[in-house]
Amino acid sequence: MEIATVIPLGSRCRLTHNLRQHFGFSRGYPFDWYILPLHGLVEILQGGLDAAAIYDPAALKARRDASGRIDHIHNRRFGIKHEHDFPKRKEEGVLPGWETLIPKAAARFAALAGRLRETPPEGGTVLFVREFLKHDQPEVLAVLRAELALLQPEGGFRLLAVNYPDGSVPAGIETLQVTEQPGYGWRGDPDAWSAALGSTGYRLRKAALAA
Repeated sequence: MEIATVIPLGSRCRLTHNLRQHFGFSRGYPFDWYILPLHGLVEILQGGLDAAAIYDPAALKARRDASGRIDHIHNRRFGIKHEHDFPKRKEEGVLPGWETLIPKAAARFAALAGRLRETPPEGGTVLFVREFLKHDQPEVLAVLRAELALLQPEGGFRLLAVNYPDGSVPAGIETLQVTEQPGYGWRGDPDAWSAALGSTGYRLRKAALAA
């Protein structure tokens, strides 16, 4: 089946990386590099993709490791691990002054949220993809689907749930299991992802590859 756009919905960077590798696109959307739970994703959609709410300084908390360095910035309201919004070095962790970059991160999200609200150019089916995160409640996928329908009132869309426990996904939502070999780091097992995504039969139309 030909699709117009592929939109990752988390829960981790591995999903976005492998979707881009398989389908060959680079067009960005707001949740591409977020590590976030399903309930947080749904709450953000229900709140109208409000960048000010997501990047409310009162909700952002520096999480430190055993050595005292800032490992990442945690969103206490939505459960997001902001792994890529603020500069970080392996040896030093998140760099000092990250708070001053909150407005920039919020503006970036707002721009990408605007893109998410748009109907795909020339119409066509949108493929939304969500990967399982520990403690996700699969039944909430039905709520997610309803929220996505509000974003796509004039066009068709599909929701693909990846690596959710067998038999846990609500009826009418497609599922996919990716069985990876260990040792590939955050990018995951490329052969396993390619084979699994290829089995879905989805292909991205050529116009989308140039976007």
